[in-house]
Amino acid sequence: RMLLHFLRPLLCHFFHLLFHLLQTYLCERIGRSAIIDH
Repeated sequence: RMLLHFLRPLLCHFFHLLFHLLQTYLCERIGRSAIIDH
């Protein structure tokens, strides 16, 4: 029970970071492809 209490915020933080990285990566890719297209 204590372990879960410790892991939950860590997991939340990890997923938040992962989502942020994915969003940044996608934005960068879309931005680059748009620049290449035009």
